[in-house]
Amino acid sequence: MYVGTSATHCDEATTARVAEGNFGQSEVFNWLGILKVHLHEGKKWRTALTGIVLVTSKHAIANADDIVKIPKHVFETDTKAIFMPGKGTEWVATPKSYSTHPEYEYTTVNTIAIIELDVDDVLNFPLNPICLPSVSFKSSDNLYITGFTDENQILEKVIYKIQYLENDVCDEFYNRAGLSTAKSQPASYMCGYSPRKASTHCVWDNGMALVSNASGGIFYLVGFGVRGPGCAAPARFIDLSSYLPWITSTTSEAGEILLDLTGFRRTMDDHKQN
Repeated sequence: MYVGTSATHCDEATTARVAEGNFGQSEVFNWLGILKVHLHEGKKWRTALTGIVLVTSKHAIANADDIVKIPKHVFETDTKAIFMPGKGTEWVATPKSYSTHPEYEYTTVNTIAIIELDVDDVLNFPLNPICLPSVSFKSSDNLYITGFTDENQILEKVIYKIQYLENDVCDEFYNRAGLSTAKSQPASYMCGYSPRKASTHCVWDNGMALVSNASGGIFYLVGFGVRGPGCAAPARFIDLSSYLPWITSTTSEAGEILLDLTGFRRTMDDHKQN
C-alpha cells in the first residue's frame, strides 16, 4: 500500500543545504513550527512551547501529551501556531481543534496528535507542508533531527545528523538509566544518537522532526522527537511509518467522519479541563 503526501504540494525542494548546528531564522524547512501557549498561573503568566510539524496546509503533528495538558479554553483563546517562512518573519495561525491517536488513552503518552489550524481566511499561504513517505520507505538512512532552539534568546532552527541504532541498544540504555516506563515508551519507535552533538546540556525536545533525504534528496518526515536523554545518548523517536494511514485519514474530511463513527477519534472535547 502506498500512502502519498498529505498535501497536494509538499516541500519537494532538493536544494536545501544546511550545515549541522544552528542555521538561524532561515526560510528552509518552513514546515517546522512551534505551538505557543499562554498560561495564567495566579497573578503570573507563563509561556509554554512545544514543537509541531506541518503535514497539510491545515494540519500539524504534535506531541499528544503536550496538547492534552492544555486547558480547553486556553487552547481556544491563548494558543498560537507559529511558523517561520523567512528570516525574521513569522506566520501565525490559530488552532481550531485536535485529535489524539487512539493509543494515547490506552497505551502511551508519547504518541502523536493532529492539530487542525484555522487557515480559511489566510491569503497567499507561505508554507510548504513536509512530505510524508510511503509505508515501505527505508527510514534508517540519511537521518537528521531538526527543530527550534532558543539558545540565543530567539527562536532559531537547528539540524543534526542522526546515526541509526537498533532498538535493543535504546532498550538496554533506557533500562540501565532507569528511563523506561510502560506509559512513556512509544508504541513504535526508532533509535539513534547524534555523533556530533555531544554537549551534556543538550536534549531532544518534544515535537522535533526526524527526517530523511535518502530518496532523491527530498526530506521526508519519518519520525517525531520525544523528550529524552542527552543528544549524544541513544534516544527513542516515534516511528511514524505505522501512523501514516491514521494521519492520512484524520487529515481528510472522509477520514474524520469515519473515525467519529467508529469511536476512535479523540478530540479536545474529550479532554475538557477546568
